[in-house]
Amino acid sequence: MMEFRKMFELATGFEPFHYQEQMAAECDFPSLLEVPTGMGKTAAAILSWVWRRRYGASEIRKKTPRRLVYCLPMRVLVEQTLNCAVAWLSNLGILGGVAEFENSGGQQRLKDYDPWAGSDDPEKIRVHLLMGGDVDRDWDMYPERDAILIGTQDMLLSRALNRGYALSRFRWPVQFGLLNNDCLWVMDEVQLMGNGLATTTQLHAFRRIFSTVAPVHSLWMSATIHEDWLQTVDLNPAFDILRKQTPEDEDRKSDVFQNRYTATKRISKASFMVTDDGKEAACLAAELHQKGTLTLVIVNTVKRSQNVYRQLTRLRTKKTDKINADLVLLHSRFRPADREKQLKCLLMPPGENGTIAVCTQVIEAGVDVSAKTLITELAPWSSLVQRFGR
Repeated sequence: MMEFRKMFELATGFEPFHYQEQMAAECDFPSLLEVPTGMGKTAAAILSWVWRRRYGASEIRKKTPRRLVYCLPMRVLVEQTLNCAVAWLSNLGILGGVAEFENSGGQQRLKDYDPWAGSDDPEKIRVHLLMGGDVDRDWDMYPERDAILIGTQDMLLSRALNRGYALSRFRWPVQFGLLNNDCLWVMDEVQLMGNGLATTTQLHAFRRIFSTVAPVHSLWMSATIHEDWLQTVDLNPAFDILRKQTPEDEDRKSDVFQNRYTATKRISKASFMVTDDGKEAACLAAELHQKGTLTLVIVNTVKRSQNVYRQLTRLRTKKTDKINADLVLLHSRFRPADREKQLKCLLMPPGENGTIAVCTQVIEAGVDVSAKTLITELAPWSSLVQRFGR
């Protein structure tokens, strides 16, 4: 037996919030988790499951499914969540497979991970990746073992619907059965899921209506979540929504919470209308950028992000201008290797001249980055909340 607080500190190096301890200790998982940006939703979901499966009382272990299915709307979120899960399990000494880490900007980052390498210890927990271009098709080889599946919603939901993308149709029924039994489904950043959100809620209702052999539970998480988003023709909140978890008063009184939650953000309106050429936004970024800091420019389309980046590049090459900052462009249309390279540049601590990063919505949620200055186009309120959290 190990106390959750001790396990959490060993895995992450930080003390848990009270709400994270409560998630682990309660007999039943909540159905909704609404926590402000930067307050540890990912750690709450993954490490609560780990503690319940490995260190909790027998009653809690029996009620906790053996597979954690972590469903995300975007590739960049999958990669970061995989890095966290593998690092935490490695620190606890219960990681299945072989992981290689590197130091990047003073932070430990996952360089390579093979869940099938090393000794075959049934007591270890493998982490399997399911996203386009990188699919572990054999995660179902040991259905009796604890496992974590992290993937994009297209890969995971297609398998739960018996239509697995990038999978032989002869194996569809196998993974269909395993993903609808003995699973804790975690849907993170639900405001970005689109139709995938309704699919997850309807699947949850189907499992209640038709029943399952082993327990299945769903947890929807976001910094901006509304219960009415989860309503479908068959979802009955009285049966399907157990409870909503939010930070407790004890959390809100802590210095860590207060420093993040009450941080002052001064907002001013730009004096120009958005244009596709991106010239005005680039000039504003150049004017407001401070040396040694990160400036984020978030726009709503890939085309505008490319144009703003192009204009910044031109400004930097002019001898009359004093823009010496490193420039980063990040959007959804990069090839995987190029996207990884750009993301690594973004996550590096700013140098002497600082960094200006031009991004689309890919930066909104789940990316652990802190900027001094944010320039953003208008967007839906849930998107703006996520952007302010950067």
